[in-house]
Amino acid sequence: MRDSLFETIVGLAVVAVAGVFVWYSLQQTESSGSKGSYELTAQFTGPINGVLQGTDVRLMGVKVGVVTSVELDKARLVPMIKLNVANGVELDSDTTAKISSDSLLSGPHIALLPGGGMDMLQPGDEITYTSGSVELGPLLTEFATSLDGRLKNIADAITASSASSQQ
Repeated sequence: MRDSLFETIVGLAVVAVAGVFVWYSLQQTESSGSKGSYELTAQFTGPINGVLQGTDVRLMGVKVGVVTSVELDKARLVPMIKLNVANGVELDSDTTAKISSDSLLSGPHIALLPGGGMDMLQPGDEITYTSGSVELGPLLTEFATSLDGRLKNIADAITASSASSQQ
């Protein structure tokens, strides 16, 4: 009886600690882009594979914000992304937003590439210049098909060369 009471108390303590961690992570997620930041939007005409709420927004590789929502513009059938950028990060009106990834194994992020405009984006403005993500599947398939054709041509040339040298 004494052991089961101890196990019950330890179990309740573990559940309570887990609950505190869940509460803390939810609080951080909700406020991660709201304090000390301003909102911008960007419409992408290409795919945005893997971009979700909470995805990093980076300027020259440094995290300066977070994606707050990803929606579909039903009129144009293109993805609309809302993102928060830290106050003090001034972006000019011809900044480009590009879906990028550090490696094949890492998730995507939105890379902001500053332009050279004189006007600055204001809270609520839209980033006009965007570039969607590159889909690797079709790209790798095209490369493999091209490589297969070239290898076949090399094999045919070797076969023809060895056949002519034997005669």
